[in-house]
Amino acid sequence: MFKLTQSKTFALPEVGDVLFRKNVRARRLTISISRRGTVVTIPGFLSYAEAQRFVLSKKDWIISKQNAAPKAVVFSNSAPYTTRNSSLKLIPEARTNIFVKVEHGFINVRYPSNIEEASELVQNAARNGIDLAFRMEAHAYLPLRLKELAHEKGLTYRKLSIRRTLTRWGSCSSVNNLNLSIYLMKLPNELIDYIILHELAHTKVKNHSAQFWSYLDSLMGQKSKLLAKQLKGFRTGV
Repeated sequence: MFKLTQSKTFALPEVGDVLFRKNVRARRLTISISRRGTVVTIPGFLSYAEAQRFVLSKKDWIISKQNAAPKAVVFSNSAPYTTRNSSLKLIPEARTNIFVKVEHGFINVRYPSNIEEASELVQNAARNGIDLAFRMEAHAYLPLRLKELAHEKGLTYRKLSIRRTLTRWGSCSSVNNLNLSIYLMKLPNELIDYIILHELAHTKVKNHSAQFWSYLDSLMGQKSKLLAKQLKGFRTGV
C-alpha cells in the first residue's frame, strides 16, 4: 500500500536537524518550528533536495524562530515530573558519574553534586529516565490491553512493536503489524483505547475515508471524532 506520508531527517548547516515529512496531500511546502524541533511538510511533487534548498534559503528566518521558540521543560525537584507510576527525583551525591534507575515508584537520577541541576547533563539524564519509565509502563500495559480490545471486537493483527515515536501515537502497516508509542502512557485510558482501536480499525480499512470513521465509530459507540478532538490537547515526547 502506498504511504500518504514519508519522513526523513537531515542535518542542515546552522539550522540543525530538520524532519522532512513528505505528504502527497499537501499542496505547498510548510515549515513548523516548536520546542520539539523543526518540521518541514513537503508536497508529493517536490523532492527532498529541492525542499532542503528552500529551507536553507530561509535559514535566517528559521534560526530566529528557533531562538524564539519556547525552551524545553527544565526538570527540578521543586516542580516534579510524574509518569503514570513514577515520580522524577534528582539526587546530587558525592559521585563522578550520572546514574539513572526506575524503581519503587521513582525515576532516580543520581548525579555529581558539583554539577548544577539545570545543567544539560542532568536534564538529559532526567529526560532519558522519564523515557525509560514510559517504556516500562508501556510494555507492562499496552500488549495486554491490545489483546483485550482485539478479542472483544473480533479483530486480529500480526505483531506489536512499542517504540519511542515522536511523530505519531500509533500506526498499522499494510500487513497489519501495529506500532504504538511509549508516550501513550501520558494519556487517560479512554484515549489509549481510542488509539488502539484506531489502529485496529486500520486492519480492515487502510485509509481515513468516511468508511474508516464510520467503522471506527461502530467500534467505539459513535465517539471517535470526539476523542480525536480531545487527543489534540496532548503531545508525544517529554
